[in-house]
Amino acid sequence: MAMSDLEKIRAVTLGAKPQFKKKVFNYNGVDVEFRQPNLRERKFLLNKAKDSKGEFDLTEFLVWSVITNTYVPGTNQKVFTPEDYDAMMEQNGGSFVEVFGNEIAALMNVEDEDIKK
Repeated sequence: MAMSDLEKIRAVTLGAKPQFKKKVFNYNGVDVEFRQPNLRERKFLLNKAKDSKGEFDLTEFLVWSVITNTYVPGTNQKVFTPEDYDAMMEQNGGSFVEVFGNEIAALMNVEDEDIKK
């Protein structure tokens, strides 16, 4: 029996396995893997990036993106945990936090202006 248009649309959307971008990145001679977050993870990340006034905070975004989207390559083991937040906030500009965070933002296909919306 032929599929209806509705069934076809649902099969190629909700029925399809999502394909997430990944990138293995070498940092000071060590490989790490960054992964594109799903929409639920992205929402969590963007909410964490809001300051007390509800404004976007780029530093919070960078730190939380590194915590939530950095993996040991080829595994599901995350490198960082929320307990690493304070240590990451003590890093200087241009540190691994900014480097990793910018790589992860590129996987999310977002620019600073998009994030602020």
